[in-house]
Amino acid sequence: MKVSSLAGTASLALLVALLPGALAGCGEGSSGAQSTGTLGAPSGTTALPASEGAGASSASPSPSAGGQSDGDAAADKIAARAAREALGQVDSILAHPDPAGPAYLALRRAVARGEVFFRERDFPTEALFGGGMADEIGGALGRLDQAMESGDRPAIALHAGEVRRALRALEDSFSRSPVHHSRLPVVGPKAAYWLGAAIAGSKPGLSRSPRAAIADALGLLDAVADCLGEGRKSEAAAKSGEAAKSGEAAKSEDAAKSGEAAKSGEAAKSDEAAKSDEAAKSDEAAKSDEAAKSDEAAKFEEATKQEISALRNALTTALGTGHLQDRARLVVRTGRLGALARLVLAGRGKGWVPYFPRGAVESVQGEQAITVLTVPMSLRGRWPASEEKRLAEMGEKLFFDKGLSAGGVRSCASCHVPEKAYSDGKARPESLLPGSPIERNAPTLLYAALGAAQFWDGRALTSERQAAMVVHSKAEMGGDEKVFPRAGARTMDEAATALSAFQVRSLSPASAPIDRFARGEEEALSAEDRAGFDVLAEKGRCFRCHAPPLFAGALPPDFSTAVYAALGVPETPSSKVQDGDRGRAVVSRRPEDERAFKTPSLRNVDKTSPYFHHGAYPTLELVLDFYDKGGGKGLGIEVPNQDPDVRPLGLTAAEKRAALRFLRSALADKPR
Repeated sequence: MKVSSLAGTASLALLVALLPGALAGCGEGSSGAQSTGTLGAPSGTTALPASEGAGASSASPSPSAGGQSDGDAAADKIAARAAREALGQVDSILAHPDPAGPAYLALRRAVARGEVFFRERDFPTEALFGGGMADEIGGALGRLDQAMESGDRPAIALHAGEVRRALRALEDSFSRSPVHHSRLPVVGPKAAYWLGAAIAGSKPGLSRSPRAAIADALGLLDAVADCLGEGRKSEAAAKSGEAAKSGEAAKSEDAAKSGEAAKSGEAAKSDEAAKSDEAAKSDEAAKSDEAAKSDEAAKFEEATKQEISALRNALTTALGTGHLQDRARLVVRTGRLGALARLVLAGRGKGWVPYFPRGAVESVQGEQAITVLTVPMSLRGRWPASEEKRLAEMGEKLFFDKGLSAGGVRSCASCHVPEKAYSDGKARPESLLPGSPIERNAPTLLYAALGAAQFWDGRALTSERQAAMVVHSKAEMGGDEKVFPRAGARTMDEAATALSAFQVRSLSPASAPIDRFARGEEEALSAEDRAGFDVLAEKGRCFRCHAPPLFAGALPPDFSTAVYAALGVPETPSSKVQDGDRGRAVVSRRPEDERAFKTPSLRNVDKTSPYFHHGAYPTLELVLDFYDKGGGKGLGIEVPNQDPDVRPLGLTAAEKRAALRFLRSALADKPR
């Protein structure tokens, strides 16, 4: 386990808390832990961040470090309270280990409520959630979720004890080392963004139980409401302090003026009257400005209430059934909520944003509404912004230039055809090297430069490296440095940079119906499109690997982590023998990566057949049928490392139609 360095006794306390047996072992009660009350409204949370305030709590405040300010205590209370609420459910889970039961749902909701704060503490967070957002197991909480799903009581007992120790360490951490209220403008919008991911079914660490996954989403919504409630309290306290200081200053100034007037006589009185008139005008202007700000704040607050209310109503209703409808619309709402959270907590143009969007996005009171459906600008440009246009134009010329290949017989566009969404429509490209066939399908280049890794096995991390490797490959292009200078590029490195700039600038259009819908164009997705999104997000579990907005194996918000999955894909759709390509394992040399491949993008998928790494599946219907049966295991193939989210789905004919409609329509970009 990686242990972060924490100062003083807090570090020792955290270490002791996490050691098995150092505190109460598995199966023992949690002393001092408090219950959440009803699941529909956990203690300390109201449906809206107004009236009593989302930060009010029946839980006693945690012990605080000396000198802690009111703002510190307010922000800190959210995280410590969430840890206590979760702790209060551990014994109930051990007594009634039901993944859809009230105790487990309450624990998931409480943990999600504090998660964005928890993740700011490396050591206890790693114990609870695993090594970062991309951890496939998900730490103690993920292991408990797997055990709950399988009904393995000994494993439930073991991992519930791990969860308890991690939560106690977190509670202790936030008690000893407070969080400053200045973190609220970060945590509030961040919780709103991850709420969108939870609703889309793409958030890392989301429970495998449908109802528990909805509880995860409710907890993140609670976190946003908590931050907004505490933010309002902190602002009110700050204004009260300013008013007190202003009053004292005014009294002091009046006293000074009185003394001066007594000394100066009638002349001073006349001067004082002029100053008084000027001060009155200035005061009136300040009051007018304050009133305008107050009116604007009231508008933000009312809009925030509406978004939180709509989301809470939808999620609470779904909690009872395990089925959340119209998820795409709800995801768009989380973008509006995040924008409002920034406005309320930080002011226009301030606060946390996940990334800069590609193109225009929906605006809320002048603030950008960014969600997990929003395509980012390039996060990997290794060239000056002033150079991007020149490099992209050079890259486009090189992309269609057959002179890069040996004998001038092939360009990049030969295997990445624009009319075929920059794939080639073949199972595998033809090799230029006799006796050395190309073993894998040529994937689309659309959105590839925004991803976390290149090639099916991820052996290149950047599109620059990918371009150079392909040009130098004797089977693919067979080019070398002798062809340069060419199209303005003096070296292969410069050509690779230009080809990458072309991909970033021109091959990530974000012009599909899903992109227009994400920008607030309601009519961009039909009812059937939205129903298909629901099928893929919930029953299909597709977006757990094909994560929006790229709908690929690149996790937002930084898109720096690639997703690889072992599916047990057979040699052909009718075969019962798994394809022999070792995939990612050749690069990583890890047994768990055996026959695992990078998750490709679903964008423009209707044009990128045939499918999978070997191009053996000619139609989307066959691909969906493969997943519906449960992957390789569902076909009777032994796949010891098959991804746990690949399981029999039981899709109805109507659900398959809706899913295929979404894939073919909603993710199709406009032709260039």
